[in-house]
Amino acid sequence: MTETKTSVYDQGHEEDEAPLVQAHPAPVDILSLDATIIDDEDQDASSLPSDPTMHEYDDDIPLFPTEEELRKEETVVGAGVASGVFGLLLGGPLFGLLLGLGAAYACNKPGAAGDTARAVGEIALEARSKARRIDEEHHIVDRSKVVVQETWEKAQQIDQTHGILEKTKQTFVYGWTVTADFVKRHNLVER
Repeated sequence: MTETKTSVYDQGHEEDEAPLVQAHPAPVDILSLDATIIDDEDQDASSLPSDPTMHEYDDDIPLFPTEEELRKEETVVGAGVASGVFGLLLGGPLFGLLLGLGAAYACNKPGAAGDTARAVGEIALEARSKARRIDEEHHIVDRSKVVVQETWEKAQQIDQTHGILEKTKQTFVYGWTVTADFVKRHNLVER
């Protein structure tokens, strides 16, 4: 007598049950379909079958964020950026990242830490708006771009004239060679 093994997937399924995976329907030739235009006088749109993929929107839920929600998001971002920059200057990139993420997280929490983080965010937003006003009045960003471009072009001209980059490269290679030779002669690695 041979015993048939059934897998875990076969247990509990009778042969008369529908298969778990259904076959895809045959492709439809869309050129052969008749298009029917619904005239408002002929048929009401509510009598048409509804499309299950379409979702109706609730009028109570706004589609766009309110001014208050936008301001709150800007405050969170401002707190994160300002605290991140401060942390970067204070303790390096990892500390800056942790401090920025912590401040952004704290903005959504009640208590003293949340109040402090939100205050930092508000200060950052005020600083940004003040910087934008000053830039609009004095065109600092545009002028800075011009100065940097002119300085770069001048540096390239000086380098082409005097070969500063090539001389600097040769100096570093010479220094490395002399250091490596000194280490070999005096057996500094073996000590």
